Amino acid sequence: MVAEYERSGLTRRSFSEQAGVAVSTLDYWRRQVRERNRARIVPVTIEGAATATGGGGGTGFQLRLPNGERIDSGWDFPEEALARLVRVAGER
Repeated sequence: MVAEYERSGLTRRSFSEQAGVAVSTLDYWRRQVRERNRARIVPVTIEGAATATGGGGGTGFQLRLPNGERIDSGWDFPEEALARLVRVAGER
């Protein structure tokens, strides 16, 4: 339901009315999802140094997702970007 709300583009009140739930119930589940995502641990396996294919040609890492997708990168980006990458990868 939270994912549907976020995709809908509706206000909390409009979505809640259409879904037949109280705004407070939607807010509760939104908080639960935020907390779960914040506390999520994504298991990783370190297989050794990789050479980044993008920019700089220095060492970097390769992230392989369970669905077969692969991300090659160097380490020259903000820590917040890595945290977001890990969160998004964990959702797949």
